[in-house]
Amino acid sequence: MLQAVGCDKVLGSVTKVDECGVCGGDGSSCRVVKGIFEEDNFEVGYNDILLIPVGATSVLIQEVQPTNNYFALRNAAGVFYLNGNWRIEFPREIKIAGTIFQYERRQRNTPEVLRARGPTIEPIFVVVRPNKIQN
Repeated sequence: MLQAVGCDKVLGSVTKVDECGVCGGDGSSCRVVKGIFEEDNFEVGYNDILLIPVGATSVLIQEVQPTNNYFALRNAAGVFYLNGNWRIEFPREIKIAGTIFQYERRQRNTPEVLRARGPTIEPIFVVVRPNKIQN
C-alpha cells in the first residue's frame, strides 16, 4: 500500500505547504500585494513595471485585457530570462530565480499571464515591451 509523505516529511501525513510556502500553514503569514498597472504611454523598447522581491510566492501577473504588448522578465543586472533582446518566445515553463515561472500566451485576443509558485531567490523585474506605441 502506498502512503503519501507530507511536507513535514512524515509517512502517511497529509500536511501540505500553504500559498506562503509554510508547511502546515494556513496562509496567515502571507503579505498579499495587489494592484493594477494602468500606464499606457510606454517608451520604445523595454519598460520596467514591477519588481518581484526575493522570497515572493504565489506570483500571478496578468493582463486585464489583451494587448499587443509582451511581458519580459529580467534580473537586476539587466539579463533577460524571457522575451528579451527583441525576441518573443513561445509560452513555456522556465526556471528563474529558484522557481518555475509559467508563461502563458494562448492565442490572439487572450491576455498574457505569468505565474510562479516561489519562493524567488533573487529580485526579478517584470518588463513590458510594447509591440507598438499606444496613446
